Amino acid sequence: MMRRTPMKPGKGFASKAAPRREYDPDRVRSTPTPSKDFRLARPIDDHVEPVEKEGVIAEHGVYMQLVRMLPCAHCNRHGPSQFCHADMGKGIGIKTDCRRGFPGCPECHALLGSSGKIPRAERRELERRYGEQTRAKMLALKLWPRTLPLWREK
Repeated sequence: MMRRTPMKPGKGFASKAAPRREYDPDRVRSTPTPSKDFRLARPIDDHVEPVEKEGVIAEHGVYMQLVRMLPCAHCNRHGPSQFCHADMGKGIGIKTDCRRGFPGCPECHALLGSSGKIPRAERRELERRYGEQTRAKMLALKLWPRTLPLWREK
């Protein structure tokens, strides 16, 4: 439909918003109150300190950069890889030791990390094996950084 005359000021389209309800004091009085069995949650008054993991080096920039230059541990694709942290032993906001990490292309990093397509036990075994192969390769190529202590299995 084409409008031949302009709209009058203040006469726009009708609002589709729900009409605003007026304050009803009887409605407030009829709101049910909690029964005597209802208890509010007790406030937490214990202060919890975060506990650092012993001997964990989560971020060693030089080592991680060197690992990124290796081909993907899962599909062996060459080119710059991503650094994949192992999941075993991680926590909320805590990454695992970078010496257990391995190189992965973006597709394999997502596959091993968050896709859920590989069962947990199999994924843990792959992460362990890829980390071991990566450490062996870094030592064989004499690329292990002097500032990074060698990994010791616990």
